[in-house]
Amino acid sequence: MKTPIATGAIGGILAAMGLAFIVTGDAKGQPLVIMGSGLLAISVVLAVLRRSLR
Repeated sequence: MKTPIATGAIGGILAAMGLAFIVTGDAKGQPLVIMGSGLLAISVVLAVLRRSLR
């Protein structure tokens, strides 16, 4: 079963947005830091799922 290229692209976009939110946010629990961490976690899950489906 092959995964579409879009899955990798979405994961990359989410990772980039997550890093941007973390860098621009404050480390005191600001919503951007929390949201950025969540986006990074989702992108890692997508990467793991994509690898396991190969």
